[in-house]
Amino acid sequence: MRKKIFFFLLFLAIVANTPVFAQQAVIRQADKHFAAHNFTKAAFLWQKAFERTLDVNDKRYLAFRIGSAFHRMNRFEEALQWYDDALGEESSNTDWILAQADAALRSGKILMAKASAESVLKLNPVSAEAKHILSMISQFEEHEKAPGIEVFLATGINTEWSDYAPVWFNGDLIVSSSRPPAEGAATDGRTSENYSSLFLFIANLYGDFGKPISLPVSKNTNAGALSFDPLQQRVFYTKCNNRKRKCTIMESKFDPVTFMFTMAKPVSFANRKYHYGHPFVTENGRKMYFSARIPGGYGGNDIYSITIKPDGSWGVPINLGPDVNTPFDELFPTSAGDSLLFFSSAGHLGFGGLDIFYAFNNGSGLDPIKILPFPFNSTSDDFALSMKPGSSTGAFSSNRNRESGDEIFFFDGYPIRKLVGGTIADESTLQPVEGAMVTLKDSQNGEMKSITLKEGTYLFSVPDYATGSVSIEQPEFKSELKEFTSDRLSTKIQLDFLLQRSNHEVGISGLVTERETRRLMEGKTVTISGQSGFLSMTKTNKDGIYVFDSLAPEQMYTIKISSDGYFSESRVVRIPLVDHSIVQKKSNGYDVDFELTQIAVKREIVLNNIYYDFDKATLRETSKIELGKLVSMLKETPKVRIQISAHTDSRGTNAYNDRLSKERAQAVVNYLVSRGISPVRLVAKGYGKRNLIVKNAQSETDHQANRRTTFQVIDLNAPVEEIVEVADETSRRLVYRVQILVSTTRFNPDTYFEPLKKSVNRIKFYTREQEIVFRYEAGDRYSLVEAEALRNQIRSAGFDDAFIVPYIDGKRVSIQQARDFKP
Repeated sequence: MRKKIFFFLLFLAIVANTPVFAQQAVIRQADKHFAAHNFTKAAFLWQKAFERTLDVNDKRYLAFRIGSAFHRMNRFEEALQWYDDALGEESSNTDWILAQADAALRSGKILMAKASAESVLKLNPVSAEAKHILSMISQFEEHEKAPGIEVFLATGINTEWSDYAPVWFNGDLIVSSSRPPAEGAATDGRTSENYSSLFLFIANLYGDFGKPISLPVSKNTNAGALSFDPLQQRVFYTKCNNRKRKCTIMESKFDPVTFMFTMAKPVSFANRKYHYGHPFVTENGRKMYFSARIPGGYGGNDIYSITIKPDGSWGVPINLGPDVNTPFDELFPTSAGDSLLFFSSAGHLGFGGLDIFYAFNNGSGLDPIKILPFPFNSTSDDFALSMKPGSSTGAFSSNRNRESGDEIFFFDGYPIRKLVGGTIADESTLQPVEGAMVTLKDSQNGEMKSITLKEGTYLFSVPDYATGSVSIEQPEFKSELKEFTSDRLSTKIQLDFLLQRSNHEVGISGLVTERETRRLMEGKTVTISGQSGFLSMTKTNKDGIYVFDSLAPEQMYTIKISSDGYFSESRVVRIPLVDHSIVQKKSNGYDVDFELTQIAVKREIVLNNIYYDFDKATLRETSKIELGKLVSMLKETPKVRIQISAHTDSRGTNAYNDRLSKERAQAVVNYLVSRGISPVRLVAKGYGKRNLIVKNAQSETDHQANRRTTFQVIDLNAPVEEIVEVADETSRRLVYRVQILVSTTRFNPDTYFEPLKKSVNRIKFYTREQEIVFRYEAGDRYSLVEAEALRNQIRSAGFDDAFIVPYIDGKRVSIQQARDFKP
């Protein structure tokens, strides 16, 4: 539409080039009517002068005037006929050709509009208007239709007259329309139709609308674009005084049952000197958007917002700024919920005419505006989009049907869409995978499916707010799944898949019980995550068992369990390359069983299988397996603070047992700290033989029961602190690393060992190349004790052959040389 500049140039062209005619009085009358926006009368008088004129040049100029009047009435086909007469076979008048290009574009004649704009550029290579028209055409041709959206005419509501600005109220529909309310109704010279008014369509149980009911608003003036204030039971609508060529926003109380209105009055914040219209109140009743042309704006009609106080009074109008408003017209603001703004613009780069744009309110302002795709927008005027509350359907207005004027269109499907797509390829050959079943599931339990062709690509259209997952299944490859989340700043989510060919099926299974009662835990959620965003979830069955199938060999995974009221826990595992199908579980060396421990303050819990050297506080290697599980629990439940308690049997003196138990409790704490647990979260306490489980113990079994290590929760809100290692330069001359594996394949260790990186504090990966062999190491540690703890963590993740490799000044040495090293 490009109203402001285009029609200003149009008016100048009419006024500045007026030749002398015999019937100057008729032409002056027509000029006055055109300036007063009575385009119907202006066209009639100019046609009268055209018929009386014999001079060819005069006829051509009058033809342009007549065309411009029809142009302003949105009667583009008639305008083009007169523009053709005005331009003739040859013309160098760029203003006339631009008018023809605009009318052609808005009537859907893309090739004509393009040819006209290009001819202007030949005459005037710097014409901004011609470049803008070509940009709109290019954007329209390149913009893809929004998939998953149905747009259809509102049958039973549209008429031969203009029907526009739909608004929803309790499932019913109110539209603005220039249909005649009664015989003998006055005609609006601006549009050559009746004055517009408001009509109510009541929906039945099936969603069909009944006959229109005329609402009690002013006659012989244009009224339309109604909005409701749900808190104050008010309605607002636009009323235009054609004689003064100004509009204002009217306000009235209404009865939601009878739809009777009180006497309407202008809103108190509107200055009668200026133009206001298109009010829209947000669903929460706290803000109104409207369009206005008032001082301090950006040129044409701008979008403003104003707060509504709890008592119904008004705040201060706020211009939405240059990101929304342009020197041209921004009109018909609406909102969905309280954070999504729709509006129509003639100034932003669109497809032609008015186009519908949107922007999200992020709490501190509006995100960058975006245009709605086809079929919401066309090369004609598209405006006044209204979402039906609580649904993904709605309505909008458009004059894309060239012979019908403005019409109401319904749509089914959330209008703001984003694409989820990508390419599926064979990991080993990087060739596209054909025939893969791609399934998208969103958070609302919606599901879409697609099968890849030879290009291996897929594409889905989802609502902008959607989150969910995409899974891939193909008989020759292992299944994969990736999740996606909403990102308002992007229009496409790219999820590519590199599929591994199916070899032998590898699964993993574990048992979930409650630690204290040994009760089988049914219905507990277990997740497994891996590289490249892989994520899957399952629940334990009635026997407390969970299973994950179709896992990729030579890949690392993190298995995690969480349940309200219990410590969370995770394990890192590596799936080996196997020569037969297998389910990995505790019985064949993969301990992924979980004993859920209730989080209860001051409840003492025994740590099984914690052993020390005789008469010492040195932890045996077998003890570190159980303590590794405690490390996982503490890492996954970061705000819990615990006390480690050690108890002895009844033999020996109190002093001896108190000292030994204290040292053993401290040994456990030291080990936990070496595994990355903050010492702030740990307390060591030795009880000696004061809290015996078996009094008067006689057998070794009784004594063993009394010798125990326990922990108990003492605080549920401990500060979360990260351990920062401090080591001086001399100590850094001796560095310990752990060799994880040796392979003939080179890969990115940060990606491959990602689960280790998440579960082990302060870990860094190194690759040492020796001819065709690659050695992968993890570090750095600055004491042998820390290195042993790191080795144990890596072994528990499935790398059974991991071992410690010391370095002095960057040179690899033996363990004995490291022990003998004196800095």
